[in-house]
Amino acid sequence: FMTRAWRRPITEEELEQKIKLFTVVRGSCDSLQEAMVEVLATVLSSPQFLYVVRDDTFATTNKGASLQLSEYELATRLSLLLWASIPDDQLLGLARQGKLSDPEVLEQQIDRMLADPRSGRLSKHFVEQWLDMKLLKFLNVKSERRFDPLLKEAMQHEPVALFQQILETNASVLDFLHADYTMGNERLARHYGIADVHGNEFRRIALT
Repeated sequence: FMTRAWRRPITEEELEQKIKLFTVVRGSCDSLQEAMVEVLATVLSSPQFLYVVRDDTFATTNKGASLQLSEYELATRLSLLLWASIPDDQLLGLARQGKLSDPEVLEQQIDRMLADPRSGRLSKHFVEQWLDMKLLKFLNVKSERRFDPLLKEAMQHEPVALFQQILETNASVLDFLHADYTMGNERLARHYGIADVHGNEFRRIALT
């Protein structure tokens, strides 16, 4: 549990601290489960879980240069950036074997992670903060003088889907300014006056 939560190997000293804590709290708890929960809660409230921390114990140096990222730190940064989550077993396994920093392996893992549905979290979280899209939550979109929740939902998803499309296809960053296409569904296309787009699924739509 600690390895998954802290995203790195656990030292004997760290493990011993938690065992001692369990021994202390066990007497005041009604059950074994309650005592375990108390100890596990300290794992989740630790800076090791809450923050991205540097641990020089696991870092390596390169010809006297500044400390490089360890394999586990690299796994953490990849998973937080692309998935907004902790590393999965495959990332941790490669980090444990010392293979994740190999350029070829790293590229393969990035491709795998971008192909995973969890990569949509990167697009959603980044775009919503980048464009300050929280303001749209208070916007009442009207169509034919009536509030249209489907149109509002489509308008909110459009820039996220566009970012995801550019990311997945490795398109030029200039497409954010000059793209002759957008991402939309039937409701958004109808709002834009674009014909022959059917269904709620977002897809690439050419623009004149």
